[in-house]
Amino acid sequence: MPENEKLNQHLYEKMSADQDKYRDWLTSQPPEEILNHAYEYSVREDILMAVEDMSLPADKVQALLSSNAPLDEIYNDFSQIEGDHMDIIRGCIETRANDLIEEKYRDEAALRTPLGFVEAHRTDEGINFTIYDINFKAVDNGIMENSRISAYEAAEKVWLDNGLSNIMIADREELLQKVQEVENGGKNLDELEQEPPTIPPVYVETGAYAREHGELDAYRESAKLNRECAHAIGDYIRNNYRDNILDDSGIKDVIDKFGADRVQTVLANTIQQADWDGRYSRDNKAWANTFPALSDNAYDRVTSHPCLVDGLTDMVRRHLREAEKIAEKPSIREQLKTIAKELEPKKQKTKVPDKGLDI
Repeated sequence: MPENEKLNQHLYEKMSADQDKYRDWLTSQPPEEILNHAYEYSVREDILMAVEDMSLPADKVQALLSSNAPLDEIYNDFSQIEGDHMDIIRGCIETRANDLIEEKYRDEAALRTPLGFVEAHRTDEGINFTIYDINFKAVDNGIMENSRISAYEAAEKVWLDNGLSNIMIADREELLQKVQEVENGGKNLDELEQEPPTIPPVYVETGAYAREHGELDAYRESAKLNRECAHAIGDYIRNNYRDNILDDSGIKDVIDKFGADRVQTVLANTIQQADWDGRYSRDNKAWANTFPALSDNAYDRVTSHPCLVDGLTDMVRRHLREAEKIAEKPSIREQLKTIAKELEPKKQKTKVPDKGLDI
C-alpha cells in the first residue's frame, strides 16, 4: 500500500476510534441528552464518511494526525459556519415548496392580494387569466401563450406586472363560486332555481288598442300588476314612515318584486294625475311627464299622502341612479393600476396656512 494511502487510512482509523468513544458516551446518556446531541452525532458521521472517501496530501494528513482530537476540531470548525449549512436547508425547503406548487397548481390557480384576486387556468391557447376586485367583479382578462409556465406562475406574474406584492394562494373553487353569486345578483344556484318567472313588461297601450290587436291578456296582466304595485308602494310608505322619516332600507325589495320600470311608471302616473298639486316637486313633475300615461284609473295610482309619495319618488330615483353607477363596467386594467398607484408612498408636502316634510 502506498505511503500516502497508509497515512489516510491511519487518519480515518484514529477519527473512527474517536467517534466510537463518542457513540459509547452518547448511548449512555438519558433520552433527552441523546436528542440534544443528535445533530452533532449526524454531522460527525458525515465528516468521518468524507475522510474515508478523500485522499489528502501527506502534509495535511500529518497535520491532522498531530491533533489529539481531529474529529472534534473539524466539527467545531463546521459549527462555526453553520449558516452556510442552514442556507442549503432553507434552499431545499423553498425548492420543495415550489415543486409542490408547480405540481398542484400547474393547470389551475387563484391568488389574492389586499386589492383583489386573479384566477388562471390552462387551455389549448395558453393560460387564461381573469382579474377580480375585492367585490369579486371582473376588471380585466387575457391569455398568456407561454405553455411552459404553470397557472400559478401566470397568476403571480399578473400581480407582479401590476406592481403588487403580498400575494397569497386563494381557494379557486370558492373564488369562482363568489364570482358566480355576484353575477347572479348575490344569489347562489339554489336560490336562482327558486326565483319567480321574469316580470312582464309594462303595457302602455289602451284597452281599445289591446282589444284591436289581440293583446288583451298582456293588457290585463299588466294592469293587475300595476294595481298590486301601487298597493305595495302604499303599504311600504305606511309601514316605514316613522317620526317624520321615511326609511329607504327596504325599497329595493319593492323594486325587485315589480321591476324598476313598473315602480317608476306607477309613481309617474300618480304624479301625472295630480299635476295641479303643489306638494309634488317641479323636478318630479318634469320627470313624471317623461313616462306614458297609463289611464285615469285610480287603482293604478298610489293613494298615500302626496308629500310622502313625492319623498318616495326621490328615494326611488336616487336608488336607481346609484344602481346604474354600480352597474357601469370599470375600465380594463386602468382601475387596477390606479389603485396600485394610490398605494405608493407619497412625498410630504408643505401645508398652506334631506329636506324635512311639512304635512
